[in-house]
Amino acid sequence: MRRLFWCRGVVRLSARGRHLIVTAVILCLALGARPSWATDGQPSLSDPPAQATAYSFDPAPPKPAETLFREGHFLEAAKIAEDHGTAESLAFAARATLMHAGYVARGDKAVAELKHGEALARRAVGMDPDMVEGLLELVIAIGYHSRQEGYMQAHADGYGKEARQLIEKAMDLAPRMGWARAAYGGWNAEIVARGGSLLGGLVYGASRKKAVEAFEKAVAFDPDNPTIRIEYAKALIRMEPKRPDLDKIRTQLDAALSEPPKGAAEKIIQAQGKELLAAVNADESSGLEKVVDRLTPFEK
Repeated sequence: MRRLFWCRGVVRLSARGRHLIVTAVILCLALGARPSWATDGQPSLSDPPAQATAYSFDPAPPKPAETLFREGHFLEAAKIAEDHGTAESLAFAARATLMHAGYVARGDKAVAELKHGEALARRAVGMDPDMVEGLLELVIAIGYHSRQEGYMQAHADGYGKEARQLIEKAMDLAPRMGWARAAYGGWNAEIVARGGSLLGGLVYGASRKKAVEAFEKAVAFDPDNPTIRIEYAKALIRMEPKRPDLDKIRTQLDAALSEPPKGAAEKIIQAQGKELLAAVNADESSGLEKVVDRLTPFEK
């Protein structure tokens, strides 16, 4: 199974409201305050491709749960995995619950599922603090939560640093994992996009260069992962909404859509890629950011 939708939570400065906002991230991807697990591990592009990336994790839930997830029965899959009760199964249950909350459910139901998905992710991390999927599922939940509760409050609650530290720990544990590297790319991209280069650099040490480098490594480690490529395209639009690099964006989207989806979750994310590519091909540069926002879970 491929892992979908990384959630990115970040601090951003709204061009419309001029107030600090925290936003989630396929993703997807920043926010909070916990003990730091800084890592200097920066693998070279010559390293072997990652074997576990983007829903290619091996969470080892019951096989029926994996089958149901692949078929798009996300909540049913989550229930079976949660009942199984291991750290790996709880992380898988969080994955399935957050997938449904972000891309299927609406309104109060989506919010309730988000809260449950976050609780599952925190239980998984509590049982096994070194399980990479648990760390990244919690990043997803934090990002969604930050959007849902309001960006000012989420920033005040310190979610940005917490998510960054979770991503850093995941990269430290799995330095050649494409999904973890993409999460770091998305984290940087959202901070730059929403807070600006100056604020993002001063407050979080984020930059456009770091975002692009992280995504390039993610793609190199896992070139057949459509989710990473689509999230890369979204990040490029967020960072340069007025002058997006349409050629680079189109290249990533074309590659992401070159193979048939391997399951229901991937089908959903590829449908987003198709919609975004149609807007790019229509030369709707000025409206691409709005398309990305509309495709982003819990974006108000």
